[in-house]
Amino acid sequence: MQGPQFLSIEQVLLTTLIVKLAAIAALATMLVRYRRFRHILIFERRAWPDRLTFALSLGIPLTAGVASRLLLNYNAADLTLEGSFIAGLIAGPYAGATVGAMVGVPPLFNGEWIALPFAVGCGFAGGGLRELCPKEAIWHFSPFVFTTLHRRAWHMLRSLQVDWQVVLLLAPIALAVLALGLGQRWSDHHRLFVLMPMSARTTVLALLATVLCVATPIKIWNNARIEHRLQEQEKLLLAAKIEALANQINPHFLFNTLASISSLIRTQPDTARMLITKLSGLLRRLMRSTDHFVTLREELESIDEYLDIEVIRFGPNLQVDKQISPQTLDVIVPSMILQPLIENSIKHGL
Repeated sequence: MQGPQFLSIEQVLLTTLIVKLAAIAALATMLVRYRRFRHILIFERRAWPDRLTFALSLGIPLTAGVASRLLLNYNAADLTLEGSFIAGLIAGPYAGATVGAMVGVPPLFNGEWIALPFAVGCGFAGGGLRELCPKEAIWHFSPFVFTTLHRRAWHMLRSLQVDWQVVLLLAPIALAVLALGLGQRWSDHHRLFVLMPMSARTTVLALLATVLCVATPIKIWNNARIEHRLQEQEKLLLAAKIEALANQINPHFLFNTLASISSLIRTQPDTARMLITKLSGLLRRLMRSTDHFVTLREELESIDEYLDIEVIRFGPNLQVDKQISPQTLDVIVPSMILQPLIENSIKHGL
């Protein structure tokens, strides 16, 4: 009978890296559900309360993760490098340094003296990169840039232009390499917690996991930004349709009304004067109206002015019978939604 099977050191490291990636993805997903946090992500111009809110929202759970690593030996919960760098990259250097300070303080009680300056440095590194890099390049960052890294590097050399996707890829890798170097330098004194790989293969996997832990929250948050933009475009499209509907008075109606006024000026000047008054009132209402939605009562007032003009034009051939429930007068409807319907009814019904 075989005894219990234990994971090798490399397998434990690989499992820890996978759990780290899952943990930061779950954290990013939970944070983006909060309206305040989502608002901070959507708008690039952030006041200091917004940056502080972002830092606290991200820093508190990350600090709890560091504490669980210290108290429960749950290494996968420590996202010091990735969290500090992301905070700086999204909200600026001071937000990154704030998160770095939050996650760097608990290790001090465990004798990890390098943790605090390293975490704050990661926050400033992300913030400094944010100041240099175009904002949209940050949101479009993908960890799969390495698949075309050789072509991008060659293009950078030929064009002498910075490829920010390459820079965003190399920055967390450089920080991870620095952490490995510091961890090896003070490995005997445990001055900095680092998941030390045991081979070249696990080193590559550790660096890749660091990049993925940075790119995954950015991808999740960018999806929320894209969804918000689509919703805003839908609102603008709806507003444009309603505005077009509000301005959709048939030119023939205006021409016919003016022709009727012209013919009535000599024979029935009082009627012509009434037509001019009704027409000017209708046009004034349309030009002053800026609301896309009005009550049914206001909509019917506009329709009454339109119908008064048509009754004068068509005489006894047009009779209006309105049957409207009083309970519906305060219902909100799109502005000028009835006018095209009534206009077409008169046009095709007489």
